[in-house]
Amino acid sequence: MPVFRNRRPARDEHGSQPTAIVPDSIARNTITSLFSHVFTAGLTAVLTLFLVRALEPDAYGLFALSTSISVIVLVAADFGISASTSRFAAERRDRRDAVGELYVDALKLKVVATGTVCLLLGVLAGVIADAYGQPGLAWPLRVIALATLGQSIFLMGLFTALGQSMMRVKVGGFEAIVEVSASIALVLLGGGAVGAAFGRAIGYVAGALLAIVLTLQLLGWPRLRPSRPPRRETVRRVGRYASALLVVDTAFVVGGNANILLLGAYLGPVASGLFQAPIRLIVLFQHLGLSVASGIAPRMARRPGHEPEVGALSRGLRLLIFYECALLAPVILWGQPLIDLLLGDGFERSGEIFSAMAPYVLFSGVAPLLSLSINYYGGARKRIPIALITLALTVATATTLIPRYGLVGAAIATDISFGFYTLAHFYLCWRLLGLPLAPIARSLAGGLTAAVVMGLVISRFGTDELTLLELVGGGLVGLVAYVAMLAVTRQITANDVQVVRKKLQRRRGNVTPAPAATAVPAPPAGAAPADDPDLNS
Repeated sequence: MPVFRNRRPARDEHGSQPTAIVPDSIARNTITSLFSHVFTAGLTAVLTLFLVRALEPDAYGLFALSTSISVIVLVAADFGISASTSRFAAERRDRRDAVGELYVDALKLKVVATGTVCLLLGVLAGVIADAYGQPGLAWPLRVIALATLGQSIFLMGLFTALGQSMMRVKVGGFEAIVEVSASIALVLLGGGAVGAAFGRAIGYVAGALLAIVLTLQLLGWPRLRPSRPPRRETVRRVGRYASALLVVDTAFVVGGNANILLLGAYLGPVASGLFQAPIRLIVLFQHLGLSVASGIAPRMARRPGHEPEVGALSRGLRLLIFYECALLAPVILWGQPLIDLLLGDGFERSGEIFSAMAPYVLFSGVAPLLSLSINYYGGARKRIPIALITLALTVATATTLIPRYGLVGAAIATDISFGFYTLAHFYLCWRLLGLPLAPIARSLAGGLTAAVVMGLVISRFGTDELTLLELVGGGLVGLVAYVAMLAVTRQITANDVQVVRKKLQRRRGNVTPAPAATAVPAPPAGAAPADDPDLNS
């Protein structure tokens, strides 16, 4: 069956629309998703660097607090509906009409739930600002409530679940361009933290509208029937699974933002801004993990005739381990010069935070693939104890370490809690999916060994004040040493290189027109290749 990429779904020879949505291959979805993440991450980095330089630390601290609060509110506004809908859509992608009915019902649930929670945030913005002793926080929060409404609906796109990552590129790129453009313009006009919040709201509302249109188009324009409430079956099935995801997501997001909120309470909004700035840079390192998860995690969904593709999950984890381990030495040894170069004056203390969060860099890179795989498998309820323990661990370590060690204490607390979160999900994947342990353990040992060698090499270039040329040159030399050590430990072999080379040649051959004398009938436009290369390491 054709993949739905055109303005309207393709029709068969009888003129009827096909009933199945055929996903792209794991490799194609991963690469396309990575392109989307890199593009949006680049724009996010530009916006972050602009805001930390254009806003005073106090103003940026207010913006950081408001966005951290909005992340927590977003979970309550979503009620787990987005992830639950994605799981059932992945299971039903053989029936486009069923996915269309599911999406329309879930969208109605989302609008009611999100609208109520975001309205409540806008009403209580003044109370929250007074609780922090920051009257200037009220208006950024009111505007962020609108941004949260748009962001929650924006997340309802089913592109990842249905394996249509090109749609995600369009929506994500459009939202990022609008948000960055609007935010920069409003801040330059003197809008301050409120202007930055308005830019975020404009971007997400515009992105949400485009996501709705493209999703409805992908699903063959199902009837909306605004006056009809969601079907009872959808409310029961989606709501039951969403309730487990709500607990998991709430605990995860509250724990993830607890340090920023507690720093604001203990040390003021400036400390929150100093802590959030390096975290926003670390997010740039997480995009490969999110992209790999987008390509692999939906393949864990169970449906008749399809079992979870655990081999792809194992290969994806090995790839992410090698990537994240390559980041450890620069983060630990060059944290301060990188922060000085990127963030400039006023954020000098963020350098020690950046270096202290090296374990978080490793854990956060592989966690999305593990957690999303369990979600699509249908094991969200088994994640509840992990999420609650992680939250308790975060609060306990933060309240213990922040009063004693300040910003670095918050970084260590994040390392501890997220380390438990990631390892616990790895155990769950092993128990539920039968994920093999030995290849992952060998890859981790090889990656850490190579990271030590890389650290010895880049330390020769210095660890304090470094120029851009020294950072780039040292990084390239260190990367060569890292890859060489992976080869020495046989984590990368000549056979791996040969396999990749053959796959690239095969892909080039697929797009090269065959000679007329040997031409064969071409597959339908957009059809998935007969052999899915998955994600070989």
